[in-house]
Amino acid sequence: MLNKRCFLHRLVYVAKIKAGQAGMKDLAGYYEILFAVYHNTNMEGVTGLLLLYPSCIIHVLESSSEVLYSVLNDLSNMEKRSDSLLQDAKILVMSHDIPMRMFQVWGYRFLNNITLTSQEAAEQKQPVENLIPECLPLLYKLCVHFLKSSKRLSGQPRVICTCDISVEVLAL
Repeated sequence: MLNKRCFLHRLVYVAKIKAGQAGMKDLAGYYEILFAVYHNTNMEGVTGLLLLYPSCIIHVLESSSEVLYSVLNDLSNMEKRSDSLLQDAKILVMSHDIPMRMFQVWGYRFLNNITLTSQEAAEQKQPVENLIPECLPLLYKLCVHFLKSSKRLSGQPRVICTCDISVEVLAL
């Protein structure tokens, strides 16, 4: 086999969970199986983090363009089915030829919803174009925090509270 270099890419997308909290575990299991299939077919490995809120997800993935294209194609096909777990998926960012992975493995975390008062929600109404640049650095910091805490807390429950990521990005 030739020793060829695969370019590494990072994809961040959000989607609403159609099935609510009941579908959260199904969704995590779905992606575990999907990425195991990729691994077994000698496709580039997938690393990243799936953040599962009760009503939506944020998914950060790192892999080859072939794998990420396959994930996006699968996501598109999933949304077309009536029994789909996800709906209204939106790509926040796709970074090409990243120098290194942020994650060692792919994993998921269950998170509690952020509750805002109506006044706080009204104050946070901004155009999506303004929210994404503000929220992506917070998302990456949250991912780094999870990576550090998972090394210290291996075996602990995966349900945690979230830091200050805007609800509007989750509800795109």
